[in-house]
Amino acid sequence: MPIRTTCRHRRISSTGVAAGCLGAAMVIATFSPATPVLGDDAPGLPRFASIQASEANMRTGPGRQYPVEYVYRRPELPVQIIAEFDIWRRIRDVDGDIGWVHQAMLSGRRTVMVLGPDIAMMRGEPTLEAGVVARMEPGVIAGFDHCVTSGPDKWCLVEAEDFAGWVPATTIWGISSDD
Repeated sequence: MPIRTTCRHRRISSTGVAAGCLGAAMVIATFSPATPVLGDDAPGLPRFASIQASEANMRTGPGRQYPVEYVYRRPELPVQIIAEFDIWRRIRDVDGDIGWVHQAMLSGRRTVMVLGPDIAMMRGEPTLEAGVVARMEPGVIAGFDHCVTSGPDKWCLVEAEDFAGWVPATTIWGISSDD
């Protein structure tokens, strides 16, 4: 099973690409129309959260009987919850991959990930003219506070290590249009 320490790796398995395709086919085959899964229009969905555990399995379905598709080994990695079934949460990661995780593996703490390929400049104020507080490389995870609109741009207040400041919303993943 693939291990994901960052969300930039594609599915890799001993059987190659076919394993990823087979996993998707199994999801289709195992879900029946009678399976009660809440859709994106359910209250509070979609919403962002983060991986809480040092190791979290993403499965092809909402239960331990479903195969593990990925193992996340990066606590605080932001994910988007898109559906719920009992104690299981269907998530989407920064790469757009979708699967099911036990709710105990998730935290309500909001985080964001810096998108590449460029370094994101964290600034003291939500404007391009403000001084640079820190430079964040692609893949860096930061705590998320809130976003504001300043002129034509949307800026988000984030915190990474001992630094806090504003980054353009276009440079991070883990926020919604409502933030």
